[in-house]
Amino acid sequence: MVGNIQSHFKIVISGINLSSDFIMNDTPHGNHVCDVNCKVGERGTVVITGIINGEDKNENFLIAEDLKEYFIKLFSLFGVSCRIKEFEIDTTTDFLTGHIEVSPPKPVVDGSKINAQTGKVASQYLDPQKSALYHNLVESNNSIDMLHRFRSLFSVFDSLSPKNAQGHIDYHALKTGYATEIAVRYQGAFIGRYIDIVDEFCNANLEDVRANKNYSSLLKNSKQRLGNSSLIDEEVAFNLLKCIQIIRNKVNHGDFSGLNRKIVSGAYELLLPMVQKMLCA
Repeated sequence: MVGNIQSHFKIVISGINLSSDFIMNDTPHGNHVCDVNCKVGERGTVVITGIINGEDKNENFLIAEDLKEYFIKLFSLFGVSCRIKEFEIDTTTDFLTGHIEVSPPKPVVDGSKINAQTGKVASQYLDPQKSALYHNLVESNNSIDMLHRFRSLFSVFDSLSPKNAQGHIDYHALKTGYATEIAVRYQGAFIGRYIDIVDEFCNANLEDVRANKNYSSLLKNSKQRLGNSSLIDEEVAFNLLKCIQIIRNKVNHGDFSGLNRKIVSGAYELLLPMVQKMLCA
């Protein structure tokens, strides 16, 4: 079996009337996947479990994504209205262990705001580039897996963000708008939730190795300078966005040091308001 890092996966698919448990004899990435068991689940479901052995956690996640697609195609040959009800992948000491509910504040929206966007959303059916943006937005809302949701959301953010002379995201150009959006979105009962996420970032040791800057420390310092006068200013906003960028870079490279599920969920949650603002602009 190839690989050094072992992950256990579980996928539940509905719409299947399976008569008895069985062992699956073939899958994609066969040299990385073993012990694939299919069991009769509750209410017309099949519960698929197995083991992935890859070079790192990121590779295991990508293999699991392929397996999801493979299993839904396979069982659609025999079921009715098949869909994935549950997906879990767990690695020893991995940040994917455990479940964190993502319930960011929902903005109040009226019909005039929605109608202002109908033409834009309708036009994306004729524009492949815009269509890809909305596809990733939907993926970031619907995917069961938080890693995929965060990646999809950041890809939209990256596509819409202004770039500097080096071709990188210009966070200085975004910090004012981001500070405003977070201040508007996180009020009342959600203030504690925002503070909790920021504290997680401050303790995560999120370092930009190339720039030799630790943005967890910079965020903590900027937060202390702000004091209790406000939740966020431009400096805090800038450092928050840089922390989210570093989290994305670490996830993409399979480097989960200093990360946990709460940090990745928090990065997704704090990025969502800005992406929605940019898409509606």
